[in-house]
Amino acid sequence: MAQDPPPAHGRNPQLHQKDEHVYHEFREEAALLNFVLTRDIPIPHPLLPPPAPENIPFDTIGTLFTGRDEILRALRESLLAADAAPGTVPGRSVVQLIHGTGGVGKTRLAVEYARRFPDGYTARLFLRSSSPGAIDESLASLAGLFLLNLPEQDEKETEVRIAAAIRWLAAHPGYLLVIDNVDTQEARDHAATLLAKLPPGHVLLTSRLHTWHFGNPQRLAARRFPYISYTERVL
Repeated sequence: MAQDPPPAHGRNPQLHQKDEHVYHEFREEAALLNFVLTRDIPIPHPLLPPPAPENIPFDTIGTLFTGRDEILRALRESLLAADAAPGTVPGRSVVQLIHGTGGVGKTRLAVEYARRFPDGYTARLFLRSSSPGAIDESLASLAGLFLLNLPEQDEKETEVRIAAAIRWLAAHPGYLLVIDNVDTQEARDHAATLLAKLPPGHVLLTSRLHTWHFGNPQRLAARRFPYISYTERVL
């Protein structure tokens, strides 16, 4: 039986389309790999559990934090003591307020704690909290691809992504959350509302404000770290 002659250009159109499809798939995968490698995003080993999500914005300063081990230990002991306190109600969060004047190292203390005590936390998360809007946007961003990677990450409504992030925290109790630079009354009131919704975990709250009302002690075990004065700054 006679066969149809090959196309004039010498290639089978179906094979040509398949080659084009494979080529475009390869380019997409190569672009994704390049994105990951150029941003120092960890690639999980197939035989190891994935790393706990974290977005702590700064690295440890290591030995430059010399002489501050005592204050870090005190912070750690305060959080653990609240967990083990007599009459502790299961399911409540532990909030540690770190307050002091500007520039004394409140954020640095919280970052060093997060970097030096990663074990046992299901996630180590950081919220920028200079305003109510900043708190909401930071909380919503936790749902993103390279952090919690939640199905709701592309939702336009901020409230939907916030609810998804809080559901993740509820499903993974034992997280560490840093709520940083809550320095206005509006941000304080908004943060207090958020605290009332949080499932069990450790919260480090940095603020210049010393007047806080943490609400129901059955839900929140709030502790105040000794006030850090400028002469006692930890930077």
